[in-house]
Amino acid sequence: MKPNHNESLLSYLSRTAEANEFSLTDVIKDVKSKKYTLRIDRLYLIDLHPHVTLDLEVLAERTQQTEKQLLQMTCYYAFSKFSHSEKESYSRFMNGLTRRNLFYCSQCLVKHNYIRLMWKIDGINLCLEHHCELRQKCDYCSETIDLNKIQADNCCPSCKVFLGQGECLLIKDVSALLQQKWLVSQWEYLLRTSTTFFSPRDIAYRVAFLLQNIDQKLTLKEACVNYEVNYQELLQFARGTLNHQRSFHLHKLLNVLFKCEVEIHQFLSITIPEQISSQLSSSASSVATGIDHAVCLAPWCPYYNSGEFLKKTGTQYKKLKDGSVQKNYLFCTQCGCTYYFGEQGNQFERDGFIDGFSIIHSLNIEHIQNDKQFKPDSISNSVWAYFQTRLENHILIEKELLDRVIKAIIKGNSLNQIKSWSCWTSADQYLLYRYHIDVLRVRHFKKREVTKPKKHTNQIAMLIHATKHFLDKDETITLNKFASYLEISPTTLQNWNEGYVEYTNAKALQKSERLKKRKEQLIIEIDRLMENQKFTGTLLRAKDIYDHLGIKQSYLCDWALEITRYITHQVGKHNNTLKS
Repeated sequence: MKPNHNESLLSYLSRTAEANEFSLTDVIKDVKSKKYTLRIDRLYLIDLHPHVTLDLEVLAERTQQTEKQLLQMTCYYAFSKFSHSEKESYSRFMNGLTRRNLFYCSQCLVKHNYIRLMWKIDGINLCLEHHCELRQKCDYCSETIDLNKIQADNCCPSCKVFLGQGECLLIKDVSALLQQKWLVSQWEYLLRTSTTFFSPRDIAYRVAFLLQNIDQKLTLKEACVNYEVNYQELLQFARGTLNHQRSFHLHKLLNVLFKCEVEIHQFLSITIPEQISSQLSSSASSVATGIDHAVCLAPWCPYYNSGEFLKKTGTQYKKLKDGSVQKNYLFCTQCGCTYYFGEQGNQFERDGFIDGFSIIHSLNIEHIQNDKQFKPDSISNSVWAYFQTRLENHILIEKELLDRVIKAIIKGNSLNQIKSWSCWTSADQYLLYRYHIDVLRVRHFKKREVTKPKKHTNQIAMLIHATKHFLDKDETITLNKFASYLEISPTTLQNWNEGYVEYTNAKALQKSERLKKRKEQLIIEIDRLMENQKFTGTLLRAKDIYDHLGIKQSYLCDWALEITRYITHQVGKHNNTLKS
């Protein structure tokens, strides 16, 4: 079976499986890589990293296609052109650029029923052949369609209706069509077979050269501001000084090229003059590499590239689990972004808002503003919530609820406490308020209360009171409960000698008192049994008493030996009376 034009590899495998009366799962099991565990819920990775997920040699033999032809049905060549690593799957170059849910043109499916690779590219939202929007949901049941669940017949996995029956919404906006035509053209070039490799430094040099030549009156820093390029990050790419090596993100690159009206093939063919590389290297001394020269790096911030509203948060040093270090946290009071400095003095944004902005900015912003439920798969819920309250026509924020959140924070309530409120209709609603600029500002300006360490000697009375509380109520004493009552952590209680001794003594005393009460109850029960008319005139065995108590003798011997002796004595006394 031959692949169709622009068909994705996953779609081709699905059609091949159906034609040979196999399941897609069986076909994938046969050709998957032995070095990679491909889960059923991650089949979309086949179109991203076929060389990692599949044994291409085996697949080529099974399908009678060359490995080159198979790779052309995936995003492999786009990754390999720019990836900084031989393991393209670890590159961030195309992070967030491919979709997890199906976008499709119903008319294309009617004409030729297969999934196009181009539909999986985030940002491509129109069908140029039919001048219509790509559908995002099933028109019949309105469910989104997981790419992992779509079968060769291309019917909705939820309602089983053929997706080609959907409506076609024509687009009359000429500018939108031109933008999509340009974007598709760039991707057609990127997906072509190529052995040329461009390092992150190569791309940074070309971006700098392009920006400087667009308007030679501007400095590189000024040009970066105009074209919404992070100046500091550009220089870090050019000098190779990033804390974690990564590729220049394709969203950012395509945005710059579209604004500059430059094709990707023209951009990649630029010959870089030596003075550009020298200039960028020499710029290192003038780049903000310390807190005194820090600026806000958020392109949407009204004080972008200015440090006027950056305030220290109080966190000066933090070592992460991976061994990396973050220093001198700063908070922008205008946009709510938090920054830190790496070990080499480079400035970074902490929460991923800037990366999220690059993705949102490359999409149809007007469409996002009109449909707040639409969220790209590549953006986290927290980043999406942050931007939802910053769009021009932002969604409704209830002032009373916002004031309640702010007052709770001022009062000292934790975010987890606020998140647990019953008023939230969903986790997403909570995030809207959690990342509202007013809430972020209040959290920053709220001074952390310095709790004076309590003197343990003053807590002796509290210890005695705690012991009395648990014993009087006969409430089981545990480390967590005892510490909570004293308003300290379990660890503090364990490390506090007097407190921990009191806790262990209280626990032992409670156990002793409970044991004593249990023994008293057993004796009362034994006496009641001995007086029962059922046993009158009948010789007894000790086993009869244990059976009525519902206790095994061996178990009772472990903690109440005297009770077993009492039972033996009472049974003997009873039987002797009958015999006499």
